[in-house]
Amino acid sequence: MVKKISLALGSGSAKGWAHIGIIKALKELGYKIEAVSGTSAGAIIAAYEAFGILNEFEDFVLNLDKRRVLRYYDVNLLPVKGLISGNRLLELFAENLKNKKIEDAAIPLYICASSLESGKCVTFEKGSVIEGVRASISIPGLFTPAEIKGMYFVDGGITNPVPVGILSHKGHRKIMAVDLNSPLHVPYFEESPNVMSTINRSITIMSHHLTSYQMKNSDAWKILKPDLREFGLFEFYKGKELIEAGYKYTMKCLS
Repeated sequence: MVKKISLALGSGSAKGWAHIGIIKALKELGYKIEAVSGTSAGAIIAAYEAFGILNEFEDFVLNLDKRRVLRYYDVNLLPVKGLISGNRLLELFAENLKNKKIEDAAIPLYICASSLESGKCVTFEKGSVIEGVRASISIPGLFTPAEIKGMYFVDGGITNPVPVGILSHKGHRKIMAVDLNSPLHVPYFEESPNVMSTINRSITIMSHHLTSYQMKNSDAWKILKPDLREFGLFEFYKGKELIEAGYKYTMKCLS
């Protein structure tokens, strides 16, 4: 029996690769995804799923290594707007989404970003997939804000880390949410934190508390919370482990 659901994929930077394993498990368990929303890394996976090319992206993720990822960190020598431009990293992760329009996806696709001018969550449901994803993954301070039609956007996780409300507002039901920000894991520093570790830890703490509050007041039918404490936000080269963690958790949770 096919079980129809709508899927809200949460933020989590590199932890977002776990979404791939979760979706794989859901399909094996007989779930059919009829609409998908995504924030930050969740937006990347949501886009690939909505266009039916997630399997190809999984192959790409499994072949990432640390050296290749680091090569795409286009560091700004004078970081006026952000430590990293973010364009080359987007090029790496979203190669197969070029020239695609959100409204042309096989299922409804909603991408969440945060407006620096209004302070609110902005939902991209038409227009360039690349632009929407670039806006959604723009971690403040780390990536240069995305500029679209004269407006500036940063990571969707700042306002809407698990975009359940977007799906609910659009009339979608049986919403399954994926929270990658719980439980909170903040061990003591062995040495004074640098810029990257400070950004990493700050985002982890903020995302956990905002997500926890949001989920308590959401319309989610089910909430999946894989324990990904052992993984860092920028460990994009651990695709195999993250996909496997998401898959095993979902099979155990829903079987």
